[in-house]
Amino acid sequence: MAAAAGAFLGEGPPEMRLRLETESGVQEVTVYAAAAGGYEAQEAALSRELLARFVAGTADPRSPAAWGREHASEGTPEPAVREALLKAWARERT
Repeated sequence: MAAAAGAFLGEGPPEMRLRLETESGVQEVTVYAAAAGGYEAQEAALSRELLARFVAGTADPRSPAAWGREHASEGTPEPAVREALLKAWARERT
């Protein structure tokens, strides 16, 4: 992961580019840096597990990326919704 250029000036969270390389090719998506302390332990653990599956090639990052594009104007979902999304994405198979 590499941080995107530019400083955070209050217009939104800092962006980063996530680059995943798999046997089927390279996927790059924009992700937003999380606020420190803004997530419960369960949500952070689910996020790490899902990221590990992306790296291992056993989960597909296109589902969360598509969801993000479709719901970007709504802002960040509530914690219970984020956890439900992470669990749903973790159940998907590639």
